[in-house]
Amino acid sequence: MTAKECPESGTRRSLKSTLALWAGRIALIAIAGVISILSGLSLVMRFFGGH
Repeated sequence: MTAKECPESGTRRSLKSTLALWAGRIALIAIAGVISILSGLSLVMRFFGGH
């Protein structure tokens, strides 16, 4: 596998740094999804009068 070039500076990125970048993005999306689900459940419980 080859390294990718940074669009701003033209420097080459290693596969390891590219994977770390994507892993971070996926982790942030997963955390946002969990927060969304939990807040949605809270609204449902409030609507139906759950204690």
